[in-house]
Amino acid sequence: MLTCVQSSAAAPNRNKSSFSAAGFISLLFFTMSGCGSSLPDVAGVKKTMTSDQLALGDPIINSVEMVLVPIPAGEFLMGTAINDEPVEKRFEKLMQDPDVQKKIEAEEFTKEDLMKHVKRQVEEDKQKKGGPDTPQHLVKISKPYYLSVCEITQQQYEQVMGSSPWKGKPLVQEGSNYAATYVSWNDAVEFCKKLSEQENDEYRLPTEAEWEYACRAGTASTYSFGDNGGELTEYAWYDANAYKDGGQYAHRVGQKLPNAWGLYDMHGNAWEWCQDWYAPYNGKQKEAVDPTGPKKGRFRVWRGGSFAEAMANTRSTSRLSYGRPGYRPEYLVGFRVVKNFKAGDH
Repeated sequence: MLTCVQSSAAAPNRNKSSFSAAGFISLLFFTMSGCGSSLPDVAGVKKTMTSDQLALGDPIINSVEMVLVPIPAGEFLMGTAINDEPVEKRFEKLMQDPDVQKKIEAEEFTKEDLMKHVKRQVEEDKQKKGGPDTPQHLVKISKPYYLSVCEITQQQYEQVMGSSPWKGKPLVQEGSNYAATYVSWNDAVEFCKKLSEQENDEYRLPTEAEWEYACRAGTASTYSFGDNGGELTEYAWYDANAYKDGGQYAHRVGQKLPNAWGLYDMHGNAWEWCQDWYAPYNGKQKEAVDPTGPKKGRFRVWRGGSFAEAMANTRSTSRLSYGRPGYRPEYLVGFRVVKNFKAGDH
């Protein structure tokens, strides 16, 4: 059964480049409307949605209190862009920036410091080449779909599967609204199958392309909120504010700020299973429509990072799979689900 809640409130305007007064007000708003110990509700989620989403309909909620939002069709550049500009050209561009010139004049740093910074950037970009999230390529998502706004919770998993694979395991905090972890890919698929039967509808794991498209939420930046990693703590549980800070477990979902499409915890908290087999991107493929990944492989794809990951592994483009034989760190892994879009749902 699907139900909706009507709300006419507009989405708040979040500052994406710095944590300003507007950012503080936004954080306060989301704390009051569902980012506390309870799950984000339909009315609160609707306030975060864009006009393109609202044109498709309201958020929906199913029998296990899972809220899903419509994700509009569109296209995006999937993967990480690599800057091939040489040191000299990058340095010249920076020196033409008035803000950089002011900081040099104020002796905040020197030209020599700037050159060292540029050289580090060039080396980092060289290392990125051939990485798991390169080369960048155009992807088209041809039809809308629903995506759960949060990772599947322990309570939702228990209601559908009748089991608790995390029980008695290390690096777990038990509670109804904590993200379900210690979930294998096969178990996540079985969850979708059982939920589909229970709801008389079709649920499944997102494809890797659907996952990144939804995470980006119309952005082309490092994170869904921009390029400033200093803001990550407002949007994600990762090593700096979780694992290294005593919170060595996947946290309650929906505690942090959502992205522009009303999706929570797309960065950090728990790695999320996708439908696809893991494989390097095809460097010859310039464009793809609704890609589903390779037809076979050894391991499935994870996306989004976890509570134990460094900042670099929580980017919108971060992707991973089991990297070593016998290595199964499923305490890090959860999932969220897609429901096929039907206009009549709202």
